[in-house]
Amino acid sequence: FAAASGNARIKLLQQALDAEAGELFKPAGQKPTINKALSELKEAKSAIRERQLTTTEWKRNEADLTEARERLAEVKRQLDETQSELAKLRRIQEALPLAARRTGCLAELREVADAPRLPDDFTDRRLDAVSKLNADETTRRELQATLDRLEHELAAVSAPDELLRLADRLDQLVSDRATNSKAYVDDRPKLLRDLERLEQEANEIARDLGHDPDSADLDSWRLSKTERARIDELKVAENGLRAQADAARRSETSLQRKLKDVESRLTELPEQLDGTRLRQALAAARKFGDLDGQLAQKQGELVNNRAAAEKELKRLGLWNGTLDELESLAAPSLETVARFEEQFDRANRNLEKLREEAAELETRQTKLRQEIEQLQQHQAVPTETDLETARQTRETLWQLIRRAWLAGEAIDAEQHDLPQSSGGTDLAAGYESSVAKADEVADRLRREARQVERLAQLLTDEQQGALQADAGRQRLAESDAELARVKSEWETMWGALGIKPQSPREMRTWLARHESLLLKAAALRGLEHDAAQLREKIEVQRHALATVLSELAAAPGSELTSNACQPMSLEQLINHGDIVLRSLDDGAQERRQLERDQKRLCTELETASDEAAQARQQMDDWRQQWQVAIVPLRLPREATPA
Repeated sequence: FAAASGNARIKLLQQALDAEAGELFKPAGQKPTINKALSELKEAKSAIRERQLTTTEWKRNEADLTEARERLAEVKRQLDETQSELAKLRRIQEALPLAARRTGCLAELREVADAPRLPDDFTDRRLDAVSKLNADETTRRELQATLDRLEHELAAVSAPDELLRLADRLDQLVSDRATNSKAYVDDRPKLLRDLERLEQEANEIARDLGHDPDSADLDSWRLSKTERARIDELKVAENGLRAQADAARRSETSLQRKLKDVESRLTELPEQLDGTRLRQALAAARKFGDLDGQLAQKQGELVNNRAAAEKELKRLGLWNGTLDELESLAAPSLETVARFEEQFDRANRNLEKLREEAAELETRQTKLRQEIEQLQQHQAVPTETDLETARQTRETLWQLIRRAWLAGEAIDAEQHDLPQSSGGTDLAAGYESSVAKADEVADRLRREARQVERLAQLLTDEQQGALQADAGRQRLAESDAELARVKSEWETMWGALGIKPQSPREMRTWLARHESLLLKAAALRGLEHDAAQLREKIEVQRHALATVLSELAAAPGSELTSNACQPMSLEQLINHGDIVLRSLDDGAQERRQLERDQKRLCTELETASDEAAQARQQMDDWRQQWQVAIVPLRLPREATPA
């Protein structure tokens, strides 16, 4: 028939199609394309479920992201400020050597502060003076050589000693002769007139002195040229000696007055205080830099960081407390959270798998029931159970009939559910009906064997499915119990800390923020430690400076105030110490200057006194010479050139 119809290859085609269908899908297979695709789809859906976030977690993550961006902006701002401060500190570091050099130069300048200031053109004047000195030195050497040559020539010339003694007089005579020779012609008329006038004056003087002008004794009054020259010489010398004596006396008086003024100023100066300890204390305080500024910076950082940490602590959530309490909080480790997360994931996956299996089983059971209903929709398909029931009913009725027939027992039809006739119980009809029904069921079982077999298989599958459903519900209950146990342990662990936990994934984020807060708390402790050390350094330096300043203020004769005993900052104490040190240095410099002036004035006064004594001695010698010179004039010894 297949050959006649041309369908000889239909079986081969059917086998090929079955093989191809088997490659695409097998109910219990894993490698076929559709099975593999379904498995990958299931895994993808599971991965999507694992990676999906709840709305609450998404909003929290978004808030954390916003907060992280704000913190990043704050960190960038702090970084800019830190870089600016670093640049400032680097400039200060570069300026420190120059500042130290400046301090050294100022110290050297203070040592030569008493030196006289040179004029602006001193360099040029010095160069000119050096050039002139070199020229004069050259001239001196040349003149010295000439002098040596002349002395050598002079030594070779022999002249009488008497003539040599009159050398000055001879030179004067030669000079006078030349002068007189020239003046004789030019000045003779005038000289004659002067001679006449002088003679008249001489006569008047003689008469004033009580002498006769015409007396011959007047010639004895005439002074020789030598005597006249001597008187003129003494007269001229008198002016110089008197001026020299007056100048020496004025200089001595002025120096005495200046010396007295300097000694008075020295007496009025307060007692000189030693500023060595104050200078050492100031140097020690400055060695650490601007401690007040450093402390203010640390305190500012501490306030800002503490405010940021407190703000982040408030945003931490799930827990209320202080930073100190947070540090003592025995939070679980990330490994513990990861272990619980794995347990939760495993329990949830197992629970979800069981629920999926239960849903699949329920779907299969529904399909089985629908198929059973379809088979029994028009007429119930008999089963072996139905046949067994019919035969059991037949056997029961047969036993009743035997009891009624053989033993004459009355049978209650209602009690045994027998059909009723018009006259009473129709046991025979019931038995006949049961026999017919049993035969019918048996006949149908034979006629509808395929449907019966299918129904039996469906009923068996339904029963197995019910058993599997019961087992699945048992496993689902066990999985729920396991999840509840893990959740209870999770909540118990966190409940000991007073925290109602969220999911392990969310608590891992919470622990990360908790760790960040712990780092900030540690940084705060570091800042507090640094600030405490700075305060300790400041207090040590303050105490040292205050002690030195108080001792200086309490020293006898000190004019310093006791401001150091007042509550002052280190910077104020340093500034006050600088003022006090400058005052001490100025006082010491003034005292040294006055002592140098005193020493100089004493030396100058001693020199002036010697010069005044010498001038007085020269004046006394002049008076004696003058008294001798005016003896020929017959004048009193007290007569003066005036």
